[in-house]
Amino acid sequence: MLNHHVLISTILVGCSFVTTTDAFTIIGSSSSRNNIVAPLGVKKVKRQSLGSIAEDGMISTPKKLKNKSSSRKTNSKRRPVAGDTISSDLTSWAASKKEGAASTTTPAAATVDDNDDDVAGFESFSSMEDDDEEISSSRSKNLITNKATEKLLKKFEEVLKQNNNLDDILGVVKAMIELSPKPTTSIKSLSVTGKTPINYRLAWVGGDDAICHLGTGLHKVPLARLQEVFLRLQGRSDLEMYEVISVLGPFPNVRNTLYGKCQVSKAESGIKAAAAGNNNTVSPWSIEWQSMIDGTGKEILPGNDKRIVNLNIHFADSSAIIAVVPPKEDGRDVDPLESNGANVLLFVRDDEMDEKLEALRVL
Repeated sequence: MLNHHVLISTILVGCSFVTTTDAFTIIGSSSSRNNIVAPLGVKKVKRQSLGSIAEDGMISTPKKLKNKSSSRKTNSKRRPVAGDTISSDLTSWAASKKEGAASTTTPAAATVDDNDDDVAGFESFSSMEDDDEEISSSRSKNLITNKATEKLLKKFEEVLKQNNNLDDILGVVKAMIELSPKPTTSIKSLSVTGKTPINYRLAWVGGDDAICHLGTGLHKVPLARLQEVFLRLQGRSDLEMYEVISVLGPFPNVRNTLYGKCQVSKAESGIKAAAAGNNNTVSPWSIEWQSMIDGTGKEILPGNDKRIVNLNIHFADSSAIIAVVPPKEDGRDVDPLESNGANVLLFVRDDEMDEKLEALRVL
C-alpha cells in the first residue's frame, strides 16, 4: 500500500527493479528503453498483496497479523455442577462478613475529615442552599418594598389633589423613610454606579430654603416664580438639574441648567455613629455643581469657590428619592420631619420630563 509521504524503495530482482514514489510507480529493467512510468491507479502489473508484486515470487508475503479479538479471553462464569455444595458454616461466615462491611463502610462514607485539604475548599450543598435562600429572600423583600412604595406614592398624589394636607403628606413621607433601612446602596447604584439615566421631578418641598440650598435661588428675584425642578441622574456620578422659572408679564419661561458630579460618602457607624446620633438609615450625598447655563444660553462657572451641596438621603430607589438638608450644628442626626418637614425634598420619577419641558417652552 502506497503512503502519501515521499517514500522511495528500490527492490532489485535480478536485472529488474521496482521503484515506488509518492505519485508514480516505475517498473523497468536494466535497459533504459523498457522503462515505463505508470501513474498511480493505472494497472501495469498484476496487483496483489504487499510483497507479491515481483514476478518470480522471490519476495515473501508478510505474515498475517494475529487477530487480537480472537486472542482475548472470555470471562465466562463457570456454571455450577450438580455435585457442588456449600457448607452451612461457610454460608453463615459470608453473611456475617457482608453485614460487617455494610456497617463499617456506610459511616466512613458519610463522614468527612475536616483536615483534608482536598475537601476543605469545597462548599457543601447546604451552604449553597442557604445562599439561594438569602438571594430569594432579598428579592422578595425588594418586591414587597416596591409594591409598598407604589401604594404610598399613589396615596401621596391623592393627598395633593384632594386637600394638600400637611399632616397627611408628612405621614406618607415618614412611611416611605421607614421602608428604606439602607439607602446608601440604593443612592449609590442610582447616581454613581448606574449606567441608565433616570429623571425625577420635585413633587414636594417643605420650605423655600431647601430649594435654595440645592439650586440657584434665582426664583427669589422680584416678579419671578419657580415652576418646576427636574433632576436627571446620568449615572457614573454625572447629574443635571433643570430649574424652570416664570416671570410675571409677557415674558417667556426661563430654564437654568446645572451640571455637576455627585458622590456617596461613607456613613459613620459603631461608636462614632452612636456618639453623633447617626444611624444606618441616612446616606450622606454630596453634589458639586461645576457649571450652569442660564436662560440666555450663557455658561457660568463657579470660579475658585466650589459650589458643593450636601444632602442626607433617607429613601432612594428608581421611583422616588427623599433628601433632607442636613442640620448645621455638629452634624447630629435629628428628626428629618422636624419643623413640619421644612428641610425635606421629595423627588418622584418622571418618564415624561422632555414632554413637560416642551410644554413649558423651555426644551
